[in-house]
Amino acid sequence: MTKRINAKHKVDRRLKVNLWGRPKSPFNTRNYPPGQHGQNKRGKPTDFGIQLNAKQKLKSYYGNINERQFRNVYRKALKKKGVLDLAAGTSRGITLLSQSSGIPVIGLVSAGGPILAEENIEKTIPNSPGILTHGIDFYLKVKGDSMIDVGIFENDLIAINKNIPVKTGSIVVARINDEVTVKTLTKISDNLVILRPENRSYSDIEINPKKDHLIFEGTCVGLLRDFS
Repeated sequence: MTKRINAKHKVDRRLKVNLWGRPKSPFNTRNYPPGQHGQNKRGKPTDFGIQLNAKQKLKSYYGNINERQFRNVYRKALKKKGVLDLAAGTSRGITLLSQSSGIPVIGLVSAGGPILAEENIEKTIPNSPGILTHGIDFYLKVKGDSMIDVGIFENDLIAINKNIPVKTGSIVVARINDEVTVKTLTKISDNLVILRPENRSYSDIEINPKKDHLIFEGTCVGLLRDFS
């Protein structure tokens, strides 16, 4: 048994989890910590204990990285989420970015047939760890029922990313001669673009890019729904 495998066995029992999902993990047969007191009942863990256990699982899974490496990875993750900015070449060059601007909600977009789009911003949704905000340029409010078969209903807010290249099979926001619609892109070529509604009551929309003015406003990457 190699040292790495032996260490994995100890980690599994100490953290009380089959961390790597291995069939030969000793935790599969002895799901309690090692030692003479391993099977004793313990009190309810504190919030700190739960957070510490989660941190130890991450550090062990990625090869026992040290505290400094772990902090650097965490900071880079926060930078990627847009929470903070890291200045290059400085050890303490951390700037907390403003989270007050939020994500704009733009108009009413027809999902039941193209209608003239209103570009007015109705409101903004503040950035929050519990709300989908990363990689989103804006939300569009849906009106209509042509996308109900993929779970997009009237008054839903669809999250739009303007930078993701459109491709067949993705749900896109398309502007056709100043009218905006939300559909599934099924074909794209120089002579023909087909947008499919996800409702059998509606027909496909066929566009000739050489005759019609077609702009893809973005790709749907998520959805918010108000259950209140």
